[in-house]
Amino acid sequence: MVCFCVLEKEQRLVYILGEIFSVDHTTGPEMLDISKDNFRQKLSRARKDLYSFMNNKCGLIKKAIPCRCERKTKSFIKLGWVDKEQLMFNTSDLRTIYKVAPQKSNDLLDIIDTEYSALFKSHPFQEKDHIKSLFTNLLLEDRITDLFNLE
Repeated sequence: MVCFCVLEKEQRLVYILGEIFSVDHTTGPEMLDISKDNFRQKLSRARKDLYSFMNNKCGLIKKAIPCRCERKTKSFIKLGWVDKEQLMFNTSDLRTIYKVAPQKSNDLLDIIDTEYSALFKSHPFQEKDHIKSLFTNLLLEDRITDLFNLE
């Protein structure tokens, strides 16, 4: 599971665009209204931060490292950041990413196929503003922000 909690919102957006959607260094910066160099740097830093966290602090990646999730969660509850009565990630129905990912993937494909495919096909591909608006609108879609926890 990718732990997006270590990344700030902008880093998550850049990481999702660049790493997951493979948005290139020309389109990504246009969507986020930043320079190409800035986009590449932010993507590089997001990767570095995420991988550093996962490799140095996550017991799921390196078994020799003790898992700190329980301790952190207790602190988050004390700070009021987590409501122990309504936990988002600890439900009575424990599932793995392998079980959830196919449905999430199908949900994403349904969104893209039904709503954005027609929009994409109705405009010339070579128009840069079209690609920017397509992905910008995609990232503003409630179902997408929920799917990738971008709120």
